[in-house]
Amino acid sequence: MSKNRTLVIGDIHGCYDEFIELLNKANFDGKNDKLILLGDYIDRGKDSYRVIQTIKTLQKEFGNDNIIALSGNHEDLAVEALKTQDYFLWFYNGGGATLKSYRANKGDIFKDLEWLESLPYYYEDENFYYVHAGLVPDVPLDKQPKEALLWAREELIYFEHKKTVIFGHTPTMFLKNAHWQPLYCNSNLNIDTGCVYGGKLTCVEIIDGEINRHYQVDKT
Repeated sequence: MSKNRTLVIGDIHGCYDEFIELLNKANFDGKNDKLILLGDYIDRGKDSYRVIQTIKTLQKEFGNDNIIALSGNHEDLAVEALKTQDYFLWFYNGGGATLKSYRANKGDIFKDLEWLESLPYYYEDENFYYVHAGLVPDVPLDKQPKEALLWAREELIYFEHKKTVIFGHTPTMFLKNAHWQPLYCNSNLNIDTGCVYGGKLTCVEIIDGEINRHYQVDKT
């Protein structure tokens, strides 16, 4: 595979089997590829524990510069709940499935709290911005409001940016009846294709700074 290949995956939401299948389908090569994950690894799906441990293992093996895991709103909710012991909002958004997954695997989510809390909110390279939810136009990355980075919905996808913004957060089926396909709108590319809702998990392949194709696997 090209040494200038980047793979970008959106909202996994505990869909471990689909995550592994997608990496295999894309012929992921940790020694040469860069993998960017856009957040929401946990909640709703059944295997959040294994998703998190897999990402951490990949980072340990190939380095944080090659395996870039961003925070999503669900990681942010989990961190807040675990630190304050106020679980209502997290559980309302599917956090119970995450704790169930940890218990089933005899895991302790508090051991992953520091990692969850350390996840960055954005990443940038020469040609793209990568965030979980969206960007406010004409605001520098380091000045972006956390609310936009983690929670923005349809209101921000119509703006033009200096670079293409690759994001997830809102399943494309709920936006433009896109039938679980990636959705382009101006300079914004939404790759949350709703795997945990019965849709697909999507990986965008970028080669030499240009989007080449995307891979998908169905929810099993």
